[in-house]
Amino acid sequence: MASNPKWTRSLSRWKSHYKQWVQEAVPESVMNIAALYDCRYIYGEKSLMDELRVFLDGQLRQPLDRFLYQMADNALQHEPPWNFFGYFSTFKKGSQKVINIKRVMTPIVDLVRVYALHHRIFKTNTGERLEALTNKGVFSEQEYQELRQAYYYLMSIRLRKQASQIINEGTAPDNYLDPKRLTKIEQVVLKEIFKTIETFQLKIKVTFTKTLF
Repeated sequence: MASNPKWTRSLSRWKSHYKQWVQEAVPESVMNIAALYDCRYIYGEKSLMDELRVFLDGQLRQPLDRFLYQMADNALQHEPPWNFFGYFSTFKKGSQKVINIKRVMTPIVDLVRVYALHHRIFKTNTGERLEALTNKGVFSEQEYQELRQAYYYLMSIRLRKQASQIINEGTAPDNYLDPKRLTKIEQVVLKEIFKTIETFQLKIKVTFTKTLF
C-alpha cells in the first residue's frame, strides 16, 4: 500500500480523509479505516504519523455509535469455516479440500480492531492491542488468554504450513490448509478456537449492534 499512488497524500489530505470516513460511517469508509488504522511508520518524518494519530484520536472521541455499528458489522462478515454439524466447511483447491487459514484468523484481528478503535488504542499488532485492552479492563484475563492463544495457535499453523511449502515442497507459500492433514488433536483444538471466535463475535454483536441475530 505504501507504493500505491492512491494513498500518496499530504498530511492535510489524510486528516480530511479520516474525518470524512469517521463521519460518513458507510461500509466503504469503514473498510478504509479498518485497513489504514493498522498503518505504521517505516521511513521519513515520524512526526507526520504522530500528528495524524493525534488527529484521529480526536475524531474517535466524538459520538461513534453509527461508525462502531458499521465496524462491528464488517467484523462479523467472516465466520469460522464449519457447519451446523461440526464439520469443516472446505472448498476445492486442486485435488484437495481446504480452508483459508488466514481468513480463519481474520475474525480475531477484526474484533480486536473494533475494540481498539473504540478505546483509541493505537498499537498496530493484534497481540499488543489485546494486551492493552486487557490492561484497560475491556477483556478479563481469561478472555485475553483465550483470544491470545487462539490467535497465535492459528498463526503457528499458518507459518508451519508455509515453511513446509518452501523447504520441503519448493513451492510458493499460500494460506490454504487441508484440515485432514492435521492430527486429530489439532483438529479438535481448531474447532475449539472456532467456538471461541463465535463467542466473541456474539459479544461484539450485542455490544455494538445491539442485536442477537
